[in-house]
Amino acid sequence: MVIIQNTKREQDENDKWLGMGNQVLLDYFSTYAAVKARHSYGPQGHRGMSVLIFEASASGYLEAERLHKHFAEEGTDKDTWFSNCRILFLPGGNRHLYGYLATKEDLEFFNRHCQGKSRLKYDMKSYQKMVVHQIRQMSEDSQQLIYLKNRVVKEKKHAKALEVSFGIEVAKGNG
Repeated sequence: MVIIQNTKREQDENDKWLGMGNQVLLDYFSTYAAVKARHSYGPQGHRGMSVLIFEASASGYLEAERLHKHFAEEGTDKDTWFSNCRILFLPGGNRHLYGYLATKEDLEFFNRHCQGKSRLKYDMKSYQKMVVHQIRQMSEDSQQLIYLKNRVVKEKKHAKALEVSFGIEVAKGNG
């Protein structure tokens, strides 16, 4: 998951904050393979904090990490967000978004005012388990697939040789 900061937009007639919609956030980061977006709400409405959720796989983690690196390269990462140097608006009035890979503490803060079904459920897993082991398994599966393809080719050649040999034997027997 990647935390996206500064996603609240405006206040409604009841002075409650409104934020970016799920689809708007997903569209904004469409070059990354996020599967869902969620927002954090408190007593004053949208808290300006959202989360992009990626597939629970090695490729999902790598996509989230790629987005995290994008924010770091742009200078809009977690350190900048929590510093006094952040810029809330871009020229033209659009909000300047900040983002970073979510930690357990970030997700607890995200859920601070959430109860029941509105709480973001998550399960923290190690990098080893989610990425290293899955990539190793994909590599082993790939090697097994190559081995099996080569074996099928050899079996076909052997079958063809037997056909030719059997055809020759039949022809000799009839001659």
